Amino acid sequence: MTPTHLKSPFSGTSEEPRWFAYADERRVGPFSTSDIQAKLIEETLRPSDLVWSKGMADWNPISEIELFHPDAPVLAAIPNEANIPSSRTFARKFVFTTPDPIIPNRKKESRIRVALFFAGLIILAATAYFAIPRRGPSLTYIPDISTAEAKEFERIASVPFESQGPNATIALAQSNPAAPSIYVGTNAPSETRFILKLESVDGTLLSLVPVLITQNLTIQKHVARSQSIQKQNGKPLAAGSYRVSVLDTQGRKIAEKVLFLGGISGTAYAEALGRIQKALPKQKSGELIELRQITATLEDQLTQTTRKFSNPNGWPSFSKQWKAFENQLSQELRPLPNEEEEVFHSGLFVQARNLFEQINRIHEKQTLSIKAPARRTALELEVAEETSATQSGILALQGEITLAEKKAVATKK
Repeated sequence: MTPTHLKSPFSGTSEEPRWFAYADERRVGPFSTSDIQAKLIEETLRPSDLVWSKGMADWNPISEIELFHPDAPVLAAIPNEANIPSSRTFARKFVFTTPDPIIPNRKKESRIRVALFFAGLIILAATAYFAIPRRGPSLTYIPDISTAEAKEFERIASVPFESQGPNATIALAQSNPAAPSIYVGTNAPSETRFILKLESVDGTLLSLVPVLITQNLTIQKHVARSQSIQKQNGKPLAAGSYRVSVLDTQGRKIAEKVLFLGGISGTAYAEALGRIQKALPKQKSGELIELRQITATLEDQLTQTTRKFSNPNGWPSFSKQWKAFENQLSQELRPLPNEEEEVFHSGLFVQARNLFEQINRIHEKQTLSIKAPARRTALELEVAEETSATQSGILALQGEITLAEKKAVATKK
């Protein structure tokens, strides 16, 4: 496009045209015809640069001036040979003697040619762009997953995060089956935090103790790897199926996959699982009977200490009896199950242990309120609140025991 700010700079008169050029965003000149020709040869001016001379209505590209056109018929004196590189002797035909008196107006035709030229460049560039194989997002190199899993990681990483939110996929590292690690691939950017949750699938473990493990993950280049997954005591996981989930920091599930961990799912595993399943109904039944007895005892103790506190005469003697009972029940009640124990209803035993400790705290506060009358009112309020909460806990535990009993009966059928 012709610069609109350029005005005619020519003010003198001469028989030979004097040329002004507009190149590299600045106006230069005046030049003689031979000067322009020499600059074209030296490539300090380009055919696309603009020139103006007296008699021209506007600035025009050099390529539109017939005086400088390669096909002009009349040759002029050639500039000094020293200024013309030998490899460019063809440029001599750019030099002419006198300009034609009439310069045709070919702006429209030239603009069409320029438009077609740039359209062709755009088409060529687009063709080249789509012809070149596109590389996906930069991923951390993962040496110990399968080719199919690696392709799935690349596919997930290419999902637009801004428009579709977090996507993820899961793969088991093949390097150490005894202490497995989990890879998570995602389209989320680096430093995004996720939670890896691993939970045993009921009826598949070579153990009666359910497993629930969580780890925090931080994404780097669309990939994160968990720490080695083991029991808290450092021993390997029991062989079986585990449901592996990827959660965001709000607890929303992003991906889930069931993996067999802790061993090989073969004949030996199937036989061992069969033995466990055969003995399981009897163990479940025994645990539920024990839990029923414990819950009834806890309920009775809470009732006794509450009733005695309402009429505290003889409290010291009652408190001694309570202490003896507390020691006895503490020995009989299962401790909090650990990973060494084979307890199917471990969660229910945990609830029972917690209720036992709550009842002891209530009794201790009752004793303190009797010994410290100044604090009696405040302590009585605390005792009332904790007693109500403990009663609700006992009812909830009884409900879960009943539900477990019904499931055991349904399994037998």
